[in-house]
Amino acid sequence: MASRKPRAKPKPPNRPPVDAVNTERLPQVSRADRFRAVRSLVFFGFFYLYFAVGIDVRLLYHGCGWVDNFPCFYRGWGFFQSFLSRPGGIIEYLAAWLAQSFYYSWLGAAVVTAQAWGLWACTGLLLKAFGADRLRGLRYVVPLALIGLYCRYSFPFVPTTALLAALLGACLYLRLDAKTNGGAIGTFVALCLILYIAAAGAVLVFAVVCGLHEVLVKRRGGPALAQLAVGMAMPYVVGGLIYGVRILDASCRLTPMSWELLSRNSFRGVAKPVWGLFLFVPATAAILGIMGLATARRNSSKPPGGRLKLPLWTQSLRANLPTVALVASTAGVVLFCRTPARKNTLLADYFSRQGMWDQVLALGRRSPYQYTVCHAVDRALCHLDRLGDEMFEFPQHPTALLLTDPAVEPLWQKFDTCLDLGLVNQ
Repeated sequence: MASRKPRAKPKPPNRPPVDAVNTERLPQVSRADRFRAVRSLVFFGFFYLYFAVGIDVRLLYHGCGWVDNFPCFYRGWGFFQSFLSRPGGIIEYLAAWLAQSFYYSWLGAAVVTAQAWGLWACTGLLLKAFGADRLRGLRYVVPLALIGLYCRYSFPFVPTTALLAALLGACLYLRLDAKTNGGAIGTFVALCLILYIAAAGAVLVFAVVCGLHEVLVKRRGGPALAQLAVGMAMPYVVGGLIYGVRILDASCRLTPMSWELLSRNSFRGVAKPVWGLFLFVPATAAILGIMGLATARRNSSKPPGGRLKLPLWTQSLRANLPTVALVASTAGVVLFCRTPARKNTLLADYFSRQGMWDQVLALGRRSPYQYTVCHAVDRALCHLDRLGDEMFEFPQHPTALLLTDPAVEPLWQKFDTCLDLGLVNQ
C-alpha cells in the first residue's frame, strides 16, 4: 500500500504577540522624558536646600525690622471672618497661615519649594497648551525669579500665592475644554467669579490667559472678547457693588499695584520683579501665538524627506544644551542676587533676640564691619561681661556702640539697648 503523506498543518493567523499588544497600549516613557524628570528633581532639590540653608527663611519670619510685610496670623473664627469681608481674603488668609512655617527654616523652605513647583508645573502646562512644548525650559524662569527675590530678603509670598491660584484656574479651564461658545463662556464666568472672590486682582491674569488661548489656539474670537470683558468687569461688579470696595482697590488687591503692598518698604524694592512674574505667562503666550509657534510645531513633527542625519556629537550637544543653560542660569542668579551684608544684619539681630551671644561673636569675627553687626557684637560682649577685654578684637566705630549715627534712620534695635541700660524713657 502506498504511504499517505502527512497533512500540512494550517498556518496560524498573523497575530501580534501578547507582549507587543500590551506594550502598544501602555504609554511609552522616552529616555528624554526620564532625563527631564531627573533634571527637574535635582533642580528643586537644590532649590529646597538653598532656601533652607543658603537663604535661611527663618530670618524672614524674624524680620529684624526689615521684612515689614510679613503677615500676622491668629487662630479663631473672628480672625478668619475678617478676611471674608474683602475680595482676595481667602488667599490672603491661606498665605498668612502658610507663612508661619517660616519659623522653622526646613519647613518654610518646603512651603516655598511647593509653591515654586506649582508655578513651574502650571507654566509648563500653559506653554504646552499654546503649542510651545519645545520651549518647556521657559517654565524654569519663574522658580529662578523666586530665588532672585528671596535672595534680597524680600517677602513676595502673598502675591505669588495669588498668582498660583490664577494659573491653576487657567489650567483647570483648559482641562475642561468646553466645545461650544456658550459652554466656554459659562465655564469661564463660573471660574472667574470663584477666583476673584479668592484671589482678587490676580484674576486678570486668568482672564488674559484664557482669552488669548481662545483667540490664538481655538480661533474663537467671540468667547475671547467675552472673557476679556468679564475679567475686566468682575472687579467693578463684585468688588465694587457687592463688597463695597473702592474700584482701584478691587482691581489691584494682591497684585504688585496694590497700595497695601507698595506701602511696605521691603516690597516696594521688588515690585518690578514681581510685576515680571505676573506678566510672564500672558506675555509669553501672546508672543508664541502671534509668531504661530503652534502651527510650526505641528508641521515640524512630520519628518521631511531627505533630511541629513546630524552627527552624534551634534545630537548630544542639542540634548544637553537645556541642562547647561539651566545650570548656568541658576548659578548666575545665585551669584549675582545674593546679599551677604543683609543676611549678616538679619543673622546678628536674630541671634541677639534669642540671646545667642556666642553665635553673635562668631558672626562678628567672620564678617567685615557693618553698622548693625558691630552694635550686636558690642552688646553681646556686654552681656558676656567681656566688653572691656575683647571689644577692640572686632572692627569698631564710635557711632555703632549706641547706634548714634545721624545719617542712619532710627533702628528698632535701639529699644533693646536702652532697655538694657535702664534708659526706658529714651
